[in-house]
This record gives sequence, structure tokens and C-alpha cells, in this order.
Amino acid sequence: MKTNVDLPSVKIILIFLLSFFLQSALFSQPDYKFTSRIHESGPNLQVGAMYLYQNVKTGVDARVTIMNLTGGITVNDIDGSGGFIDALQPIINVPAYSNGYVEMKIDFYQSGTLNPSVQTELPITPIDVDGQMYTGMPLYEYDEIYVETGYTMFQLTGGQLNMTMNNKWVRGKNNAAIDYPGIDTTQRSVMFTTVNGGVSTLTVRVGAENTSSTNTSRLRSLYFKKFIYSNHGILSYNSLLNFSGIATNNKVDLKFVLEYPLKVKQVIIEKAGIDQKFQTIQEIITTTSKSSYETQDVSAAGTSFYRLKLIHEDGKMIYSNVLRFETKNTNGTRLKVFPSLVHDKVTIQLQNNTAETATLQIFDYNGKSVHTQKIKTQIGMQNVTVDGLDQLARGNYVVITRVGSELLQQKIIKL
Repeated sequence: MKTNVDLPSVKIILIFLLSFFLQSALFSQPDYKFTSRIHESGPNLQVGAMYLYQNVKTGVDARVTIMNLTGGITVNDIDGSGGFIDALQPIINVPAYSNGYVEMKIDFYQSGTLNPSVQTELPITPIDVDGQMYTGMPLYEYDEIYVETGYTMFQLTGGQLNMTMNNKWVRGKNNAAIDYPGIDTTQRSVMFTTVNGGVSTLTVRVGAENTSSTNTSRLRSLYFKKFIYSNHGILSYNSLLNFSGIATNNKVDLKFVLEYPLKVKQVIIEKAGIDQKFQTIQEIITTTSKSSYETQDVSAAGTSFYRLKLIHEDGKMIYSNVLRFETKNTNGTRLKVFPSLVHDKVTIQLQNNTAETATLQIFDYNGKSVHTQKIKTQIGMQNVTVDGLDQLARGNYVVITRVGSELLQQKIIKL
């Protein structure tokens, strides 16, 4: 339907729209601009290739180096066209039935020199982390940022990314396989922002898990600006290095180690029974000079669950992994793995009557070993956390533990 509007009204609307778009364009300008590049060294588009970007910010140059290629991923262009010219936009080739990434290191220098330039605040936002269906099967894109000292923001409600943090790597992986044509910063459900502080180097990975029979190319985009998310969630530094325990004779000895004791002011130990209703059983005020803590629960008969709530100096709060113990008398060796539906990590519960070294392995259904580690067992029931499993392809796996002459196994499913 066509509507007639008087000329002054049209002028007002045009002026308003022009003002709006100018403000939006100004607001969305990146803090760092990766436009033209110079191939400085290494085989082009291969591991070791280095590219110079001059004046990404006033007085700052950047060099981008391809550090690793995994899962059959190759690079078609280190910085493709389309999307945002100021973003760093690698085009990756993703083979059928593959899961891999290209890892890039970005070093910042004082312009025209090889002197590192420490950035007070370095934001980076992977945008358009989407997916697509090929021949009825999904491809999921993902990005990983190494977080040395910072934090990550993302769309918590309505987001289409699984956000995880493992050994300082923040990962945002698409879970909907919905393709969003073009690249823009309005689709907050398929983007996340990580901010590092006081660094001169940033390491990033852009990748995809392709479960289809189609070989395809994907344009990725890394935009160097901080964005605001409605109903946002925050992933901060992983201040807990380890949480473990041993159960014997209706007692549970718990131990935890802090990676950043300076950042944690209090640790609350919570316990639950079979109903999974956690309650505080102990509060520990931490000190900056101590990273390792031990405590004991002497009333741990039956099935008990334990977790830590870490209160940080800046007010942030995170929870640890959950430990499960059964302190009733048992004979022989037992193995339990939980959860059986796995995203990124599992807890191995081992009941043993001797102290020795056990071998833990995870096999896929083709008999290929995808994970191996040694465990120093103790008398009683102990919990061991195995993380980094988000790198595995979805499917069925078997966890096998060899303790002496005994072979124990349990099936898990990687989601």
C-alpha cells in the first residue's frame, strides 16, 4: 500500500534515519582494522606463513602467523572479501566428515619495528559463528580464543552457541546448524566477545565440525571490537586448577588447587545427597600465598556429591566440577564414569583396594584410541576429571581402565 506524506515529514524522517545510521556506523567501528596485508615469510596459506598488517591501530602493526592446521582443514584465503573489510576473515576448506581448525597467532608491534606493543585492552569478537545442513547432515562452526587474563561475554538467552572454557581456551560452538547469509553484527545469538588485557599476543582458532558427506568452504570473521549482549552470560578466568578427593571408611578427603589464588577470596564447599540438593558444609577464606587446600568430611556415609563455589575478588562466582562418592564397603575394583552423555569433560570414579598406577584410555567404536593418561590410584574411592573431550567428534566411545590385571570399561556418548 502506498501512503502519501507531506514534504516536511519526509525531511524529518530522512534526517532522523541519516542520524541513526551515522551513529550506528560510528558505534560499530572496530578498535583494530585488518585491511591490507603483506605476505612476509613462510609458505603461503600453510603452517608458518606470516602476514603483516600495518597500522591496525594508531602506532600499532600486527603480524598474523598460521600456527597449526588440524582435521584436514586448509586455508583458501587468510583474509577473504565479503563481510567486513576491517575484520580478519579467513576462508577455510572443510572436508567431509571432519573436525578441525586453523590456529593463528596475532602479534602486535610498535609501527615499523619489531618491538612488541602491549595492548591495554584487546577485544575480539568472532561473528556469524553459524552452521548449515548439507545432504541432511549438519556442519557446526566454532571459534576458540586463548584467554590469558580476560573474560568472555555472550548471548545467554536465545543464543545458538555452546560456550565452554578449558585450559584458558574459550570456545563458542554453534549448536543449531542454521545458516545466516552474509556477515553482520546484529545476529548476537551466533557471536561472542572475548577481552584480554595487558597482552601483546593473541592466539585464535577458527574451525568447523562437518558431519556431512559434503566438502565445503566457509568464510569466517574475527571483528576486533567489544559488543554488548542482552541477557548476557560471562565466562571468566579458570581460577580452579584441580578438584579431587578420596573416600575411605565413611570419610572423604577433598583437595583443590587454585591456579589464580590472587583472584579468589573465598571457597565454599557444598555437599548433596542422592537428591542433588547442595548445602554449604565449609567456608574457606583463601590467602594470596597459598594455592593448595585440603579438608575432610567425616560424615560421608552412603552416596555423597561435592562441589566448590569460588567467590572472586571482583564479585564473580563460578562452580567446580562435581565429585561423587559411595563410602559403603565394597570389595575389588569398580569403575564409574559420569555423566554418560558428554559435552567437554567426564569424571572417572575409581574404587581400588591397592595403590598403584592405572592406565585410562578412551576408544571410539572403530577401536582407535583417542585419549590416554596415567592415574596414580590410592586405596579407596577417588575421582579423576578428564577434560578436553569437546575436541572429539560426536558418537559412541568406550572408557577403559587397566588396574593391574583387571580391565574395566564403560560406554559414553559424545554429544
